Amino acid sequence: MLRTRGEFISSLALACAVALAGCVGAVGEPVPGSDADGASVDLRLSGERTFTGSLSASGTSIWRRGIRVRADGVLVATLEWGDPSADFAIRLKSGRRVVEYGDPIDETVQEVRRNVKRGEYYTIEVEALKRSDDFAVTVKLMDPDAVPEPDPMPEPDPMPEPDPMPEPDPMPEPDPMPEPDPIPDPPPAPTGGLPNASNTGWQHTGVTLTNSGSITVNQDGTVIDSLNVTGCITVNAKNVTIRRTKITTTGGCWRGIDVRSSSANLLVEDVEVNGRVGADEGSTAECISSAGFTARRVNVYGCADGFKMSTNTTIEDSYIHNLLNGNGCHCDGVQTMGGNGMTLRHNNFDVVGSGAAIMLGDEFGTLNNIRIDSNRINGGNFGLYGGWNQSTNYMPTNMSVVDNRFGRNFTYGTHVYVAPTTAWSGNAYDDNNQSIAR
Repeated sequence: MLRTRGEFISSLALACAVALAGCVGAVGEPVPGSDADGASVDLRLSGERTFTGSLSASGTSIWRRGIRVRADGVLVATLEWGDPSADFAIRLKSGRRVVEYGDPIDETVQEVRRNVKRGEYYTIEVEALKRSDDFAVTVKLMDPDAVPEPDPMPEPDPMPEPDPMPEPDPMPEPDPMPEPDPIPDPPPAPTGGLPNASNTGWQHTGVTLTNSGSITVNQDGTVIDSLNVTGCITVNAKNVTIRRTKITTTGGCWRGIDVRSSSANLLVEDVEVNGRVGADEGSTAECISSAGFTARRVNVYGCADGFKMSTNTTIEDSYIHNLLNGNGCHCDGVQTMGGNGMTLRHNNFDVVGSGAAIMLGDEFGTLNNIRIDSNRINGGNFGLYGGWNQSTNYMPTNMSVVDNRFGRNFTYGTHVYVAPTTAWSGNAYDDNNQSIAR
């Protein structure tokens, strides 16, 4: 339940006054002798701990807590803050590696989950990305059989139909103007050969880029064209276009392009996103995320996940490759945890060593109206995880996987968890055209 800022601050003050457990000072320093003095805590099955504090994006911006796991189970860490204009992030580390990134539950709530084993040690980190605010982190160790399914994501409200425009009065015929020089057509989609570095991104368009820092878009209809962005782009508006642009993320960027609404109708075209693998251990979670966008002829690499995909999303003619791998990272070319209306068409997934090229799951909602068509799928433990939850027997609805070509650089197989209700045809190996059965 979303609380007002006053209610949230009052709850923090009461927690500090009663127990002095986990409270920190105004800039994130621990209260001496409390649970926030830097000591690790033990977490047992059905155990729960809550820590509170305050962080500033311009001051002390990271809070950490070590967790020793004392039983097998599901570790769930929930971050909550009070001010919707602030922005926080939570992540889970094993050693120096980030193994889980927070997923948004509400505009002031994020959550990480991970299956853990007795004796493992993790570090929870909370970072202030924008403004200052108080926060609370609740950590639980739950029995896997008792973990509730999260509420499904609500369907977006339909866009209202605009009022019809009145017919204008006829204008007098103007004098004929000389024919202007023809405007060159935009680069065609690479419908023949595979998408690769030579026919995706900005370079094949021939433009000259202008340097820019991070951008936040609040005006509907904004066009971003021919920029060299060092940082990231956050889209809060509708009908925005980003084209012929290069984005190189920095340490504070969790997403190269962050789309905040499933009704955004964002167009990303001829764009390159570099998540900088190795720069600071792959701090960019997704190159582009997560709903209400069309990505066309996009070249993404260096992030943990190439795309996070949800409702009203199309990715086509794009090149996804060279993602962050290793040390427990389940890094995927495209990942979704639920959504309605998702299309993957004629993309080149070259993600050897990653978790999956395409990962479909129902953790945060149902999977409906999905088409995976004419892609090259190479790499991953399995190339395609098809979204069939065999523990609950949940199956995606109206889903088709057709005319895809699979490489052989997978760990275990080309695909897994493809439901019997999923339409499957024309799928084959790309080296000899040998048919692949469901």
